[in-house]
Amino acid sequence: MKIGIQSNAYTDPYGVEKGFYKMREHGFECTDWQDTCNVKTDFFKLPEMQFEKAARKFKAEAEKNGIVINQAHGPWGGPEDDFTEELREIKFENVKKAIRGVAYVECPYFVIHNLMPFGWSDCGRKEEVYSINTEFFDKIVDYAKGYGVTVCLENMPAGDQYLARPADMLAFVKSFEKDNFRMCLDTGHCAVHGISPADSVRLLGKEYLKTLHVHDNNGISDLHWIPFTGVIDWADFTAALLQIGFDGCLSLESTVGGLPLGEERDRKERELAGIALKLAGRT
Repeated sequence: MKIGIQSNAYTDPYGVEKGFYKMREHGFECTDWQDTCNVKTDFFKLPEMQFEKAARKFKAEAEKNGIVINQAHGPWGGPEDDFTEELREIKFENVKKAIRGVAYVECPYFVIHNLMPFGWSDCGRKEEVYSINTEFFDKIVDYAKGYGVTVCLENMPAGDQYLARPADMLAFVKSFEKDNFRMCLDTGHCAVHGISPADSVRLLGKEYLKTLHVHDNNGISDLHWIPFTGVIDWADFTAALLQIGFDGCLSLESTVGGLPLGEERDRKERELAGIALKLAGRT
């Protein structure tokens, strides 16, 4: 099991070239590409040819430093992007562009959230939510297959929402019977629901669990704390990953925060990589 971290944890403070160098120096082997998450950036707005060129340059910098782009995060702007058919069509086009970007960097897994057409609550309209998501993901998963990309649906922290908990999302994914539709398990989102991430790993199993977002919290809010600083039973989580034979990437979705560049930040980042190694059962 390799270890990784979200790309912007290093590329934002250090820049892309130095960021990947530091990422590998600290011990990380993979990254979760975050540049396909925000559709309002200059990068995402580039015309297709320039978009492809920029994506491939990012890939080259990662490769030069021995970093594998194991997964990427799809467009996310909040439920307000899903409220109308027109907005969902815009999201559909943005997600398609993001999938092309993922293919340009030769990344196998594309993590995405479900549509939330009525906000963080389903407002008692489960059937409508199911129908809207079914139509959307049927098209997206087929589109991704054409680019050799597997779509991974991420469990969410919203309480009053049908597609939030791992068990319901697994049933949804299985209903498609498509071999490039799988799941991303977010440990912090599990904890907000009082659900054991370890039990969720065992539930999903090796066949459906393909990517991870690993972070901690207080069991109430989605805080993206560093593991071992919140409520999650990490020993059981590691045991579950080893039990199912998970052979993907232990990918952190937590950072050392806004520390200035220097010795203290460097030390904290090395410690974070050490935590990832422990969670992967390698120390």
